[in-house]
Amino acid sequence: METFTICLVLALYAFVLKLIGRKLGIIDPIVLVAGGLLLALVPFIPPLKIDPKLAMVIFLPPVLYQAALSLSWREFTHNMRSILVLAVGLVLVTAAAVAGVAHWVIGMHLGAAFVLGAIVSPPDAVAANAVLSKLRVPKRIITILEGESLINDATALVFYTFAVAAVVTGSFSASEALTDFIWVSVAGIAIGLVIARITIQIHRRIEDPLLEILLSLTIPFIAYIAAEHVHASGVLAVVAAGLLRGAYSARVMSATTRVQLLSMWQIIVFVLNAIGFLIIGIELRTVIASLRDSGLSAGDLALYAGIICATVIAVRFAIIYPAAWLPRLFSAKFRERDPLPSMGTLTVMGWSGMRGIVSLVAVLALPRITENPYGQFPDRDLILFLAYSVLLVTLIGQGSTLGWLARKLNVEVAACSPSHGRQIRARLRESGFDALQRWTEGKSATAVERLGRHYEHMLARLKAPDSDDALEELIEQDARDYRELARAALRAERLKLMEMRRKGEVEDDLALELQQELDLHEILIGTERGVG
Repeated sequence: METFTICLVLALYAFVLKLIGRKLGIIDPIVLVAGGLLLALVPFIPPLKIDPKLAMVIFLPPVLYQAALSLSWREFTHNMRSILVLAVGLVLVTAAAVAGVAHWVIGMHLGAAFVLGAIVSPPDAVAANAVLSKLRVPKRIITILEGESLINDATALVFYTFAVAAVVTGSFSASEALTDFIWVSVAGIAIGLVIARITIQIHRRIEDPLLEILLSLTIPFIAYIAAEHVHASGVLAVVAAGLLRGAYSARVMSATTRVQLLSMWQIIVFVLNAIGFLIIGIELRTVIASLRDSGLSAGDLALYAGIICATVIAVRFAIIYPAAWLPRLFSAKFRERDPLPSMGTLTVMGWSGMRGIVSLVAVLALPRITENPYGQFPDRDLILFLAYSVLLVTLIGQGSTLGWLARKLNVEVAACSPSHGRQIRARLRESGFDALQRWTEGKSATAVERLGRHYEHMLARLKAPDSDDALEELIEQDARDYRELARAALRAERLKLMEMRRKGEVEDDLALELQQELDLHEILIGTERGVG
């Protein structure tokens, strides 16, 4: 009962933080990490104990799967070289650098130092994209950050698994680790692709949105558990399944399912982020007290945190600049095909290394007991403190200044030509109009005429001369007026439906059906561009 009450309080607290962040224009990760820090100051909240294996199963699959679904496969493959350099090379270098500093400078146990390196090595693109999406930064920056965030999670967590296993068992073999790495990677990807392919075929045969949503929500967990059951990488299985499913989403899912799933995944990921940040914040108070009892002063902890944070940030810049310069320095063909990004672009990408939910989950999943002579996991409290310090510094320090830096360095591109969007829309409407002409046989003449007039009117507006300077402004005004009028009409319909239901003039089941129709109309209005 106590755990349930604490979870309920945390849920309400996360809701309040969300409201505050929205009011102040602060992105969710920054608000949540600050909110978790405040919880560390509250003395009467007991720490929540979470089973390490359960933490991985609960948190990782939904977060990784949602990120994989939204990634463009075409853009991902086009920027594969840059993504792999950051997602594999940078992660391994960061993990090794942090481990070396933690061991040789701070004096941490070597195995624990590598665990810390694996935890803080993968940046999370959620915070960076939330900031950069408000600016007109080049699309390539967003794509590379998203791709890096997805693949580096897999790299870091596979590395983390081996590091934790070495600490827990007290033994490590490089040859066995290499063999295991190949197996967990190949098998994990294969399992994810097979599960994605099977579920895609199932989706083609069902048309019930509820069944589609239930199946979609179970896919990341099925992929993760299936891979872990055969000692493969559940993380890579989830990523592979998400990438393949995302590529087929528009072909196998109904529009209703996609709209509902988008909202559902957003809610799930926010809740998981909130729970992770707040639980770590609660545990931080106990951790700091334990570290103080072990003889470490506040000055020592601040110094250690500063050293690790500086290492994490410096290594990212130390890799990003040479990774962009060196290939183009030695290959003229590469320079022609892919020109060197500006210094401003590289600097913004270097400053975008905020840590997030994956680092939190890795900390939550740390076991407390080991099989080695130490009994307790060595330096576990120090790992947690330093990991949270990296989260705090990168999210608040870098996250709050990233937008300013991007504007200061003029890392923006010109807005897309309005005529380009109209041309694409015109091609889409032409495709729909052509299909309408082919499928008229046996259909109501009135319905065909109404829909045909609608398409003809849209095409006439979209194909108007580009030289008309007022045309785009007129289309936008039409869109605003259209949405305002349509929403006003729908509000009137909804109020009338409520009145009729209250008076008993309409049955409950019919009222619910009509309410769903009005909701779908309102969703469509939100994306409609007026008559164009």
